[in-house]
Amino acid sequence: MTTRTLTVLSTSTNRHSGCVPHIRSVFSGDLVGTTRRQAFSSGTRALRIMAMYDAAAHIVHDDGQFPNCSIQKLPVLIYKSAFDASGNPSELANKIEETFSNNGFPPQWRFGLYEYPHYHSTSHEILGVFKGSARVRLGGSKKGIEEEVRAGDVIVIPAGVAHESLQSKGGFEMVGAYPAGCSWDMNYGKGQEEKQKSEANIKKVGVPTKDPVYGSKGPVLEHWQKR
Repeated sequence: MTTRTLTVLSTSTNRHSGCVPHIRSVFSGDLVGTTRRQAFSSGTRALRIMAMYDAAAHIVHDDGQFPNCSIQKLPVLIYKSAFDASGNPSELANKIEETFSNNGFPPQWRFGLYEYPHYHSTSHEILGVFKGSARVRLGGSKKGIEEEVRAGDVIVIPAGVAHESLQSKGGFEMVGAYPAGCSWDMNYGKGQEEKQKSEANIKKVGVPTKDPVYGSKGPVLEHWQKR
């Protein structure tokens, strides 16, 4: 049996601070926009941030079990090939962590993705894939979307959106990061009492003022700040 270890990089305590091709096999949410812009490059050839950014924005509706995007109306953002993944996975992880941290999203762990739906009500979550690939579900089985993500991709998950891994391969691992000053809780879509408490928490979560990958530009500013 293969054992994976969750590597915790840091912690925070202020819970409510303001803080390969694209394959879509199942799509139940609303595609509210795509972004393809000239960005910038940084670092060595193998680890440079890609010169173009390509992102899709999805609104996933409340399905009665998970709040999803219903409270703050912020879409899930999926960045394809945000980082060049042709180099060593460890070096890619370091580059992702450095980039997230520089833009105000301190990395807190390296791990895969749980194979059951869960969500966070006290923070948005930034996931940077540095190894392998996975088919992930965002928003639950009733109204969610399924996406294939792989090394170099980034997922920006708003507070309240359920997420899980359906299938992974290649030793799938990600860097997990959160807006500075925020910490995450765990919710599982079990009952209305949990949902009501979570919805109250989500209303207190601030919208980031920078993009985790592109800083002063990028999909977070284009799709989140204007809402």
